[in-house]
Order: sequence, then C-alpha cells, then structure tokens
Amino acid sequence: QALYVLNNLACHGSEACECLVQHQVLQKVFPILKSHDVELLDLCLGFIEMMLRQTEMVILDKFDDTFL
Repeated sequence: QALYVLNNLACHGSEACECLVQHQVLQKVFPILKSHDVELLDLCLGFIEMMLRQTEMVILDKFDDTFL
C-alpha cells in the first residue's frame, strides 16, 4: 500500500518527485523489483517510470555509479 501512496505523490508533478528523489525513495523501491507478484511489479515499474519522466536530470545527478 505504501507504493500506492508513492505513486499518488509522484502524480503531483516534478516538484514532488524531486522531493522523493532527495529522500532516496527510488533506492528503497528497487528491491521490490525482485518480487514475483505481477501486480506489485507493475505498480513499482509505473512508479519508477513516472519518477524518471518527471525528474530525469535530478535523478542522474543524485545516483552514484553503482545504480547506473
């Protein structure tokens, strides 16, 4: 259910997404990608896509080389 909240927050635009990036939310969401639950994976990938579209340059600046 936390992923639904994150998706709702990300829908509020680039400013909200930048705040989520600053709090390293994406790094905490990545382990969910190991799940075998298709619905959970769909929700997680949708969140990651939304974050990338809203904050492309901010994300690239925040990530270190281990995540790229």
